[in-house]
Parts: sequence; structure tokens; C-alpha cells
Amino acid sequence: MFKFNLSLFICIFLLYTVNGENYYLDSTSICKNNCGGIENPFKSFSQALNELSTQKFEISPILFVEKGEYYGEENKALLIDFSLNIISLNMDETILDCQNVDYGIKAIGSSNNLLIKGLTFKNCVSSKGGSLFIDNSITTLEEVNFISNSAREASAIYSTAKTLILQSCVFVRNSKESIIINNGFAKIINTVFYDNEKDIVCNNASVSTRGSSFGSSCNSCVILNEKKENKCQSIKRTQHCKQDGVCDKLIETNENCPTDCPKDHSNSCNYDSKCDSPFENSAWCPSDCNVDNHPGWKLEMFDYTITKPKSAFTEYENPTKIEYLDSPKISNFLGKRSSKVSGKLSSQISALKSAQHKLKLNLNGLAAIVFIDGKVFFDIFLKENLINVVLERKILLSQSKPHFIEIYFTAISDLERDLELTWRVGSGKEYSLIPSTFTTIEKTISCGDKICNEHPTSCLRDCHDHIEEECPAQSPPSELQSYYGPIKDTLGKLLNNQYIYSLPGLNYMAHGIDILTGETLPSPLFAQTYCDNTSLSLVHCQHRGLVYSLPPGLFAQISPKCTIDTSTKTYSSSLSMTSSESLDMGLDVSASGSGGGFFGSISMSASLSLSESSKKAAESQSQKDGSVSKTTLKCETSKVHMVEPFRFNNKFIQDITNTYTPEDQNYDKHSNTKEAMKNVIKKYGSLYYKSATLGGKLEQITVVEHSFASSKSSSEIQRSMDMSFSVSASSKILPVSGSVSMSASMDSKTTKEQQSTYESNSDRSTMTVYGGKPGSFGDDKSPNALNSWAKTVDLIPYPIDYQAGYIGDIIPSDWYLENGLNVKTIWMEAEFEMYKDLYKQSKSSKYLDDATINSLGRNHTVYYIESGDSCGYENFELLIRTKFGDFEFPFINSMKSFDDYTLIPLEFDDGKGILSLNFTSKLDPPIPFSCPTIKLFNLMTGRNYKFNLNQSVYLLEKPDPNIMTIEFEYSELPSSHDFILEVDFIGTTEIVKRVLKDINSTPNIIDSFPFFGDLVGLSLTIITSNENYPQYAQSNFKLKLKAIRVIQSCPNNSHSTCIPKRMDFDPNQGFSKTYEAWPRDFGIIEIPYNIRQWVPISLIGK
Repeated sequence: MFKFNLSLFICIFLLYTVNGENYYLDSTSICKNNCGGIENPFKSFSQALNELSTQKFEISPILFVEKGEYYGEENKALLIDFSLNIISLNMDETILDCQNVDYGIKAIGSSNNLLIKGLTFKNCVSSKGGSLFIDNSITTLEEVNFISNSAREASAIYSTAKTLILQSCVFVRNSKESIIINNGFAKIINTVFYDNEKDIVCNNASVSTRGSSFGSSCNSCVILNEKKENKCQSIKRTQHCKQDGVCDKLIETNENCPTDCPKDHSNSCNYDSKCDSPFENSAWCPSDCNVDNHPGWKLEMFDYTITKPKSAFTEYENPTKIEYLDSPKISNFLGKRSSKVSGKLSSQISALKSAQHKLKLNLNGLAAIVFIDGKVFFDIFLKENLINVVLERKILLSQSKPHFIEIYFTAISDLERDLELTWRVGSGKEYSLIPSTFTTIEKTISCGDKICNEHPTSCLRDCHDHIEEECPAQSPPSELQSYYGPIKDTLGKLLNNQYIYSLPGLNYMAHGIDILTGETLPSPLFAQTYCDNTSLSLVHCQHRGLVYSLPPGLFAQISPKCTIDTSTKTYSSSLSMTSSESLDMGLDVSASGSGGGFFGSISMSASLSLSESSKKAAESQSQKDGSVSKTTLKCETSKVHMVEPFRFNNKFIQDITNTYTPEDQNYDKHSNTKEAMKNVIKKYGSLYYKSATLGGKLEQITVVEHSFASSKSSSEIQRSMDMSFSVSASSKILPVSGSVSMSASMDSKTTKEQQSTYESNSDRSTMTVYGGKPGSFGDDKSPNALNSWAKTVDLIPYPIDYQAGYIGDIIPSDWYLENGLNVKTIWMEAEFEMYKDLYKQSKSSKYLDDATINSLGRNHTVYYIESGDSCGYENFELLIRTKFGDFEFPFINSMKSFDDYTLIPLEFDDGKGILSLNFTSKLDPPIPFSCPTIKLFNLMTGRNYKFNLNQSVYLLEKPDPNIMTIEFEYSELPSSHDFILEVDFIGTTEIVKRVLKDINSTPNIIDSFPFFGDLVGLSLTIITSNENYPQYAQSNFKLKLKAIRVIQSCPNNSHSTCIPKRMDFDPNQGFSKTYEAWPRDFGIIEIPYNIRQWVPISLIGK
């Protein structure tokens, strides 16, 4: 007869033997047949497992193991492929010794569970999992020691189990990694690691820990402790004695660590913060066994019908019993009771990865409501005639934070009452029970508590990783259809794992644009990811014989087009060029840029101001006095456009979240948060690609001396410019010297001498190449560099044309930081401040000083009033009448900017046009507005109006079309009437020459003026009309001007390019705009006698 420790046996027997079958193992047994009973126990693990594996059990059997050393062939390399509980009756004295020959136990079976309690594994070896190799459903290890084990991978435990639970275990002197956890969940409670080569490595797993200290290495894994701190990459324990008041068995003793292991150490309640069940419990050892931190799903049972909870964290009085379950599965809940019973099942959980999880709730005879993170997820509480219910629903769960689940349920049947909550990640995987984690449960919901228990967009601080699902950046392979049968051959597996290439250049659409440089920024703004293989779209590239994938939200078409034709555009200056290109990008019609508001004006002023083209244009203008031209050759490969809803990158959302500064909650202006948001804007940009043409382009900047340009027609200049571009491109192919050495490039209308003269009167930048394989253009080994480059453009394309939008316009309005701080509002305020600062630094406005700029709002437009008389523009009411209705401004303070300019700031869309103005004085006594005529100049759009007083209303005077008016603001009036002024109006399409016979008269009105595009500059020459005028007087004469103003009346045609796209054109109102030239440093424009002078010009206010 074999004697077991009776008191221990009785306690453990009562805990573990309810409705279970029990078997016994003792190393001193000599039993050979009919073994396993308490009188005739098994003599080895192999004998016990071989016998038990042949039987079928409804409930996991229990194998009680007596103390002793288990070694030899019968106690190693053990296979457990069924559910089993192994419990030692004498912990620390029950040892499975592999003798450095083989592994310990391999536990397999996707639906099997394993419990091991009180064993010690030592000297086990294997290639993978020295002591334990686990690939089952749930494995629980309690008070198990792992000593001096070794393996190439995971000397103690290699786990791919769905759930691994370690409680009060010890890992000492194990080689390599003690534990490797792959693709599952794990809980590590009050477990000690010491003197191991490595402690824990986890891959694609989720781990929660409490009361444990270990070193760790993580790959797509998160390890959270009870304080919700991520313990990945933590450093392993090195000191022998921790001096923490806890005596770590097998490591610390009274001799080497008396502070932690005093001689009078008691076993009844050892006060080590570890609940040593079954010897300690909350009744006689509350310090170690705190009920609130008990592991598992907390099940509260009530002997009455609970009312439906109105919110999460509802407490009910007088639970009859509280239990803790390993998983959310209840069978025959309080089956002996009547239907008037209820329960609450709750736990915190951790997601395996940040992704969409599909949860399934199975109910039988129960009505329930489920809360996840404080929000209702399932609700069939007190629904009649729903005995058997299966509910499924998706939810985005984050790996980086724990989530809290509560299930409130009540019985609606006297029959079976079952509940099961399972989940899965991805569409092809099986459902599994949801394991719990161990972190402190916060029962109050507040933004900033690091738990997403709010609607995700209402608190990005807690829920930034609940907005977008994290998915791979490459489209997943689409498997062969099921009717092909099971795929077992190599070719079939290769076909099943085919990946599709993403469209080349598509990655640009994921990034923001630096508004200053026009360059794509490195940090991704959008999530270009594939969460499945059904929502993507495909595009066929026939000439490559390939199919490209596009993630959701993007559409494209292949449109190869590459010609040798070039296009040239001309501008007054580099600033004018960047302004025009900003319009081409569509910034003026974007939500923030439309309406002629101040934000749109100053953002377009900043746009591309530091681009490569702008720098080259400014450098060329410093060499030559003249207009700027940009010549471009383009090769198109595809067109891409983005559609809503926009999918933002999680890192972008997180960076926005991190801008919140708690100190700002006491201040209305949130200055610290705004400063942090400015850094986010600098990192991700202000703009995004709405659509783009991908391909490659060659670009060259040219400045032609104005005196030379004035002597030639625009077509002659264009031909010479095209030829020069051709030579610059060809210089990569053939060794050319000088400005032009290729007579073959001359056309029939341009001689070599004419081209040489052109090049000596112009300055050209180096060729800029966008797109294509780096170095392919200009490869010395290629006989045709242009051809070699063009062949690679579709593989490495670049956005050569695009429409851009403001990121601030697409940030959702319902995104909030802490304390109700709206993200969109903070972004727009921070961005506006940045543009204001840039605008003030540029000194680019004649009329707006810093104080005026600071006072203007985002949607303000500013009018400059000119009347010639003092009309009392101080405090007044203003009524603006348009064809769209009347707009009242009840109280207006006109502003006096520097140099005494009278300005009126209004929140008004100038694109609507103005029919009349009605001023009402607010002064006491009122001052009537009696000026017969007033002129209104919009400093944001350049549009101008002229109004005439009719009784008390100023009515619009329609400008005649095709009229040019030039006005001079003299620094000194000309001393003689014997001079005339030759003026060349240089437009983007034509050069128009005119002679002003009386320079003392201003304004000069020129009728029947042909439309020449946008005005880019003036070329001025003073000559005398009096042949007898003294020669010395002629040479000393200079025309000195403060400013030149040119008013251009547009053709009476709504399709004319003279009228900006966002302006509403009414033929009955006409349209005119004002250009102005003024020295930025408020100096003087001097026109010397008989010397042609170039004067660049731009829209008024720019």
C-alpha cells in the first residue's frame, strides 16, 4: 500500500475532483497491470499516459503525482494529446529529470487543455521546447519549476497554444530562451526568472503579467503589467537578493538573502503577494489573495432577476457566489435553481494584434447585454422567445491597451442555461474562447484613463489605435477557388501564395506634401493597407503584362503618354510662378482656400516658395533682368485619385494624440498644444494628393533679358527657348560645347546666329529630372539618354501633375483630444498661425502691417478703399448687395494700416461680386458718406470695383471690356512735358507695345487693348518728344515713381482665362483686376532716359 500525504490530498481532492476521474502516480510503485488507483498507482509517466490516452473522458481526468524523482526512458519524451490535469502532492519534491537526454512533455491538440501543478522539470533537452512543447488550446502551469534545461529554441517552454497561464512558477539557469510564446495569449503571474541566458521571447502574441520580473524580447507582441505598462524589451534580473520582502524559492535563502527569507517564515500565510492556492485564500490570507485582482473571468451569481443595466460598471447587491473562470464559457448556469437567477461575467482582455476581431456570443436560455470598453456591443436583454441565440459582430481592438468586457445576463428558461463568448481574427480562422488578462479595472469612464471606453473619435488620447485597423501594406494572396479541390502539391501552394504588385508610384498618395517646397514628406499620412483580398481593386498594365493592386480608397488608370513636345509658361518672377502653380494645384478651390479668404491668400503665398524651381528662378533672375519661363517635357504613365472615406495612418493619429498638453486645460488658447500641433504639421505636411498624374518630367528655368525680349515676338522667343531646352537635354547624350553647337537642331526659321544671340541674353538653369531610374537620364553608356530614361519612368514614376487639398479640411470634425479639445480646430488654428508668421517674415504686402495681419481671421477678406476725399470711413454699418442676396455687416471698424491706407476687413466671399454698397455712419452725430466716387480693391483676390454715389447708395460702374488703365504714383513730378513713355506690356501669351505721350497725366486709359493673358511685367523707356531738348538734360532725366498700377478689364466672356476659376462672372457686372509694382523696401522705381527698364508686376496686395 502506498501512503499519500493525507491532509494535502484531502484539500486538493476536494478542489479538483468534482465530477472528474482521478488517477495516481508514484515512482516507488511496482504495479504492472490494472494500475492507476490509489492503492496501485502508476509507476511512471509513460505508463500513466499510455493508459489514459486509450480512454474517453467527458471531463479532464486528474493524475495525482506523489513526490519523488521521475527519470529514465519511461519518464521523458512524453506525448499528451488529450485534456489532462497533472497535480503533484508535494511541490518542490516532485521532479521530472530528463538527464540531458531528451525533452520532457509534448502537449498537442487544438481543443485539448493541460494543467500541471507542483512539478519540477530539470535537465531536459530538445531542439525546440526542452521541458515543454505546447500546441494545444489552454495550458496552465502552477508552481512549476524549470531548472537547467536547454534547447536551440526555448529551453523550458515553447508554446503555440492559444492560451498559456503561468502562476507562481520559477525559471532558473536555463540556456537560450527560457520561454518562447508564438501566436497566442499568455498570462504570467508571480513568476520568478533568474540566471537564465534569456527569459522570454514573444512573437505575434499578447502577454499580461502581474507580480513578475523578467527580461523580454518582442516581435509584433505586447506585454502589459498590472499598471498597463508595456514590459517589452525589459532587462532581466541580475541580483541574487532582490531585497523586496519576498523569498524567491530556489534562488533566495535565509543564508544568501536574510532580508527576504527570515528564519520564522510561515507557510500558512507567507505574505509574499502571491496567492498560493489551495493553501492560501482570501479568507485567511487577504494580503496575498486580493479578490479584486483574482485571475480569470469574474462570475457573480444572483438569486434574483437583475434589472437591465443602463450603463457599464453597474453593480448589483448581494451576489450569492463569486467564482473565477479560465474562459467565458458557462454550462447549465445554476441549473438546480428556478429561472429567477442572474449573473455578471467580467474581465479585461488583450488583443493578439491590432485588427478587426469578430466576436460570437452563443446563448441558450439566457438573455444578455454585453459591454466592451463601456459601450454596448450585443443587446438581447429580456427578449422573449429567444431561447437559442447566436450573435456575431466585428470590432477593432488594439494590441497596445487592455479592453474590458462585461456580460450581464438573466435566465429566461428553467431548462439549460448556457453562455459562450468566442472570437477570431481574420476570416479563415476558427473561433476560440477569449482569455482574460490581469490589470486593475477602472470603473470610471474618463478621457485620459488609457482605456478606450468612449466612442473612439471622442477621445483620441485613449483610442488613437481604434480608428484604423492595422493591416499589411501588400495585398494578401487570393487562394484558388474551393472547387479545384484541396491544394497539396507544390504548384498549387505557389499559386495560392501569389502576391500582386502594388501600382508603382502609389506610395506618394499615402504621404503629405510640404507646402513650402512641394516635396513629398517621408512620414505616411494615410493607411495604404489591405485588410483582405476582396476590397482591393486592380488595374491592368498591358505593355508590361502585369496586373497591379490598389488598396481601398484609391482608383487608377494606366495612361502611357510620352512625346517630345514641350510646354512653356512665363511669369513675372519666381513668386508669381509659385502663385500660379499653386492655382494649378487647385488650392484656390479647396475648402480652406476658396472664397478669397485670408487663409487661402497667405497659404498660397507660402506655397512652393522654397521649391527647387523657385530657387532656380530666383537665382536666374539675379543674373538677368526679365520674366521667368519654365519649360517642361512630360511622360505620363498613370492617373490616380483618392476617394472618401480617408483612412489615416495610425502613427499620424497617435502623433496628433500626443500633442495634447495637460497644462493647457486651464487656458482657452491651448498654446502648448498648438505649438506641438505645428510640429505635427511640419512632419506630415499641410497638403495631400487628391489626384495625381504619375510619370516623369524634365524641367528647365529660363530668364530672358527684357530688352532682348521686347525686340522679339513671343513666337520667336518660344522657338529659341524650345531649341535651348533641346540642346540642354541632348547635352546628356552628345558632347556639346559652348551654348549651341548642334546645327542640326536649328529649324528653318531660326539661324545659328539668332540662337546664339538669344542664349547670350538669357540665363538657364540646369535640367531637373523627376521620375525614372536614378541615373538613367545621362547614362554615358546609353546612345539615347531620353529613351533610356523614358523606359524606366513607369516603374519609378513621380507625381508630375497633381491636385492638392488641405489636410485640415479632411480631418474628421468629431475627433477630440482630452477635455473636449477638437483636433480639427487645433490643427487649423496652428496652421493659420504658421502661415501668418511666414507671411509677416516675407514682407510681401504693401498694405498689411504685422498688427493688421495678426487681427485678421481665417475667412477675412480685406478691401482697400480709395476715394480721393475723406469720406468718414471710421465706424459704420455696411450693406453689400449681390445677385445672390444681401449681406449685412452691422458694425465695422475701418483700419488704418501703415502709410495711412484705409482698409475694411470683412468675412465676405469676394467671388460673389458686388452690385452696390450702402454705408450708414455709427458716429454721433453721424457723418454722411458724400464722396461721389469710390474705388474698392480686394487685397486677397486683386479684383477691383468702381462705385458712383446715387442718392445714398453706391452703385457699381461696369468696366468696359478690353481696357487697360495705367496709373503712376510719383515720387517727384516730371519737370518737363517734353518726354514720352514707351511701354511694353508683357503678358503670358503676348507682348503689347504702347506709347504714352503725356507722362504728367495719370491715369492713362488705353482703349481696345488685346487680351495678352496675365500681366507679368512692364518694359519702360523714356524718350523725348522735343528734338531741341538739351542733350545734357536728356541724359540726366529720370522718372521717379513710388508705384505703378495697371487695371486690366477682362473680355466680356465667362470662359476667358482672365477671370479666376473661383470667381462668379456676370456679363452685366464685368470684371477687372489690378496689378501693382512697388519696391519691397519702399524705395523708388527709377526709369532713366533712353534705357529700357524692366519692372515686374503682380496683383495688388501680393
